Amino acid sequence: MRGKVVSWNDDRGFGFIQPEDQSGEVFFHISAVRNAARRPQQGDAVEFDTTRDKGGRVKAAWVMLEGVAAPAQAPRRPRGPRAQGNPPRHNPFALLKAAALLVVLLVGWLLTQGPLQHLLQSPAGQGSSGQVQIQADAPIQREIDKTLALIRQGGPYPHSQDGTVFQNRERQLPAQPRGYYREYTVRTPGLSHRGPRRIVTGGNPPVIFYYTEDHYRSFRVLEKP
Repeated sequence: MRGKVVSWNDDRGFGFIQPEDQSGEVFFHISAVRNAARRPQQGDAVEFDTTRDKGGRVKAAWVMLEGVAAPAQAPRRPRGPRAQGNPPRHNPFALLKAAALLVVLLVGWLLTQGPLQHLLQSPAGQGSSGQVQIQADAPIQREIDKTLALIRQGGPYPHSQDGTVFQNRERQLPAQPRGYYREYTVRTPGLSHRGPRRIVTGGNPPVIFYYTEDHYRSFRVLEKP
């Protein structure tokens, strides 16, 4: 609502407003005045809201002096070395943390995508040649030996996919030109389909033999037959 300051005690910081509807005068305190460039004066036109104090008496809770601009906000004074034109200081601990993070990321890449991946996938107990003997169940070992024998003699192979180019899409094997790798089925006893076991050869003629039992998710190096 709107009204006019009819009395103001500047020393004590309070006064009274006469509303436009000529209802009873409303008490207000300096703490209720908002966004004024000066203190209230008698005769000021105001807008205000009302509330009640703890004793139930009506008082103004929010008072705006009409025609009085809000005080301009003083610009903040720059602080610190930047205000004087000095370059920002670098935290040596932050630099160390950043360097440590880069090292961790690099090691993670080497372990999952880089040249160390193939070495880590090979099991413990490798010989000096980097090749291992597969510790498979006897029936599986016999199927591995059968597939190796077919590769040595050039077939005939039980599946049309045997001898085709292995694309290495999973990038589990070292990168090589297209056509370097070829895959052959290792039969899994009890299955009527190809199953998950393969031998992948590298080179033509083959110079390295890989074995996977989980459909290309991991490989081990076979001893050259």
